[in-house]
Amino acid sequence: MYGDAVGIDSNSRVERVMMEASSGHLAEDVPHSQDDTLKLIENTVITLQNEIGDNKDVSFATMSRRNVLGIQTIKNKMTLTYTCVSPDGDFWEVYEIRNAQIPLNWRDIGHALKVLEMLATVYLELYHQETVSQQLRREKSGIVAVGEEETVRSRMGM
Repeated sequence: MYGDAVGIDSNSRVERVMMEASSGHLAEDVPHSQDDTLKLIENTVITLQNEIGDNKDVSFATMSRRNVLGIQTIKNKMTLTYTCVSPDGDFWEVYEIRNAQIPLNWRDIGHALKVLEMLATVYLELYHQETVSQQLRREKSGIVAVGEEETVRSRMGM
């Protein structure tokens, strides 16, 4: 897996945030931006696939709360997304959570609030993902029982 930046969970050594910087602030290279968007989606899906493969006997309901964040910058715009498994387990879903204009000069400093809101959203989502990780560890270790029909293996036909 490759990307401009990767945020790894220090406990599980699993990727939680992927980042792509697609264009400089002067001009957009549209084909490069499109390729980076696809790469970001592909990398977040691969991360989820790997984690699901390592957790086949945990609850599908718990695993469906797992999100991998993606951040892409194009010129002076930053977009935050998350990728997750669909509620029925048949495909992947990508959602845009927030976007912000990055202030490049003092005149645009008013846009800084949106950037700070995005950082707060990343922090809160990573905090939520840690609670998901704790529940996954409890289920995987057998501390929390999971019925066979409720498992990722059963729900996703693995």
